[in-house]
Amino acid sequence: MTHRFLVPQSAVGAVLGVVVLALGTAAADDCHKAREVYARGVGLLNYEQRREAFQQAVTLCPSFAEARCNLADALENLAAISRDDVTEMNRLLDRAVSQYREALKYKPDLFAAHLGLGDVCRVMGMNEQAERAYRKALELKPDHPKPLAGLEKIRLIRSLDRGGFKTSTDIVSHVKTSSDKSEVGALMGFANHTVVKDRLRFDNILFNEWSAELTRGEATRQLEEIGKALASRDLSGCNFVVEGHTDNRGDLDRNIKLSWDRAESVKAHLVGNHRIDPVRIRTQGFGYSRPKFGNDTEENRLKNRRVEIMFLEGGDRQEGR
Repeated sequence: MTHRFLVPQSAVGAVLGVVVLALGTAAADDCHKAREVYARGVGLLNYEQRREAFQQAVTLCPSFAEARCNLADALENLAAISRDDVTEMNRLLDRAVSQYREALKYKPDLFAAHLGLGDVCRVMGMNEQAERAYRKALELKPDHPKPLAGLEKIRLIRSLDRGGFKTSTDIVSHVKTSSDKSEVGALMGFANHTVVKDRLRFDNILFNEWSAELTRGEATRQLEEIGKALASRDLSGCNFVVEGHTDNRGDLDRNIKLSWDRAESVKAHLVGNHRIDPVRIRTQGFGYSRPKFGNDTEENRLKNRRVEIMFLEGGDRQEGR
């Protein structure tokens, strides 16, 4: 026979109360330690050291919104100084977005997190999300110049990038009038102080399902204009990143490879047909992680099977060195 020892209900409640109190005290102690680590992190200049400090603070106290916000900022700046590694740069940006969003879960009125989220989303080409973040920041601090400047950047992007067929003249105009040196600095690591131009979408360079071949509609004709623009003297100082995307059907690994293949297909066309130096071209595949449209109709899935191009201008060359 098995004997079970019965504990009076009042004793159970007392024990649970002690456990909860102990857990609460431990959590409070951890958050106190987190604030000490956070204070040290704020005083650091090295972004890797700042990341480590703020990550430790967040680990100790997950609800510490300011620490998450500063962790996101450190990740964003590490992305900005990444050298020759497009994949790592985008991984860091994705982590920065995640940390900004986590900070806002714990503290929805944290102005710096809304502003930072807007900036990173805009750099990633996620303009609708960036606009929402900037507008929320303005609700918290009306007329603040930074979110106002962010919204003006988005307005400019949309005025320059209306979709449809783009001539080489259109492309050159976009690159010459988009972002300036106040942007993300050395993002992508092509050169010190690299200037990041806003992404230019090409909604006529689309792909059939599970294909990386450039066979649809205006794709080849549009690439001719891109090639002309890149070969022109106006853009001789520009490097660029071709980013491939997919719809959401199929498994992640297969879509990641397919998106890389699509970016590489565009690169091969530009190198082979326009003699663009391959050193000027980087590629990145995102799979289905950054849809432009909901994957709810065949038309929208087709629009998501796309490429985008981020133009970059070497700061040293722009300064005439």
